[in-house]
Amino acid sequence: MLTTTGVKLVLWFYCRSSGNEIVRAYAKDHYFDVVTNVIGLIAAVLGDKFYWWIDPVGALLLAVYTISNWSGTVLENAVSLIGQSAPPEVLQKLTYLVLMHHPQIKRVDTVRAYTFGALYFVEVDTELPEDLPLKEAHAIGESLQIKIEELPEVERAFVHLDFEPQFLQVWNCKLLYFEQNESTTIDIPLETREYNVYTCSNDSATTLNDHINQH
Repeated sequence: MLTTTGVKLVLWFYCRSSGNEIVRAYAKDHYFDVVTNVIGLIAAVLGDKFYWWIDPVGALLLAVYTISNWSGTVLENAVSLIGQSAPPEVLQKLTYLVLMHHPQIKRVDTVRAYTFGALYFVEVDTELPEDLPLKEAHAIGESLQIKIEELPEVERAFVHLDFEPQFLQVWNCKLLYFEQNESTTIDIPLETREYNVYTCSNDSATTLNDHINQH
């Protein structure tokens, strides 16, 4: 058991310092094994040498620790597993990236991002000119998909191209900005390619560029 605990301890140090998020997830499992092995071994030795009840008390403490530890892990990751929508700042960052990608992108109808484990799946609906050649439209969509998937928080991106807005209103996107449990939804028209888009928070307003730079 001492050898196993020593190996687990080394693996814990290695995994927690890894740049891979999947490998870092193993660090918690190795740490849990180290704690349970050490407590279990100490309780067994003390129970054998001194008082018999130390061993079952140690087992009880390990059971409580196991339940509380993994219950917290389940609650922490359950939302990510069921597909939670990305926070407003992520959606704003994606919207800005799409708008700045190519001059032929007239509007952005929809930007969606939802969790897929620790990362996001992204869906983008864009409007291109009706007379744009298919080859050029495909190149714009493919390069935009690659650019989005290069973001560290994105697992997969889906780019949908159209030649007319999905909705009747002339608008590009709706940005939600949350502050102190309050939200404001605004329609953002983009008749020109001047990206001085504003996000509103109660009585204040900041440009989208400034908001993205802050995050």
